[in-house]
Amino acid sequence: MKLPYPKQLGLLFILATGTGCPSVSADIRLTDQITTVEIDFAGECSGTGSETSDYGVTTWTKTTVGTTCEVVAQWTGNIVGIDDVRKEIDDAADGHLKDIKVTSMTLKLKGVSFTNVAGANATPPTINFFSAATELDTIPFYSLERSDVSVLLEQEVVKTFEESDPLLVRISSALNADSTSSLPAAAEIKITVPLEALDALAPTTSNPHRFIFTHDFEISAEGKVGV
Repeated sequence: MKLPYPKQLGLLFILATGTGCPSVSADIRLTDQITTVEIDFAGECSGTGSETSDYGVTTWTKTTVGTTCEVVAQWTGNIVGIDDVRKEIDDAADGHLKDIKVTSMTLKLKGVSFTNVAGANATPPTINFFSAATELDTIPFYSLERSDVSVLLEQEVVKTFEESDPLLVRISSALNADSTSSLPAAAEIKITVPLEALDALAPTTSNPHRFIFTHDFEISAEGKVGV
């Protein structure tokens, strides 16, 4: 998924003294990163559909289950802007940073909203079930699950990855790649709502609703300065 530039990006670099290529430590903070998944709720609670946007591709299936509508959506895109991160690191290190190793990363999922095409809140009064399971480069990233609620996210989800985690090894490899790099992401979203709530959601024309996930990332990395 294509992400907008971060609203706030803080960098702290410390150059170690000594002979040879000096080592560099980098703390990068990317705040308010937006991931949007679009689903069209128009029409009856049945059938399949798809939606393509700047954020990725979503396909979904709607099924009537008793007095509820169950929607299962599969999304593919890009969550972490590897090229943006690499560019910021290279710019700060005068374009000569090499052998980058990500030593830790903290992900904070701090918001999940459900809006209509105009951006207004469209969360139904009752949500029978909601879940979201994400992967980054086929590695489980984070997940959440809620039942019988009125809000999609009650408290922030925080997950920390250490240097030995396979995900950070993949990110380090992507940051060191010569070609344009990205880590493919995927998510499965399930939501079940009463049929009467679907009637209120479904417009007379085809306009997708949007699940908007808001993330913060804190990434610590180290590397060497050299030609």
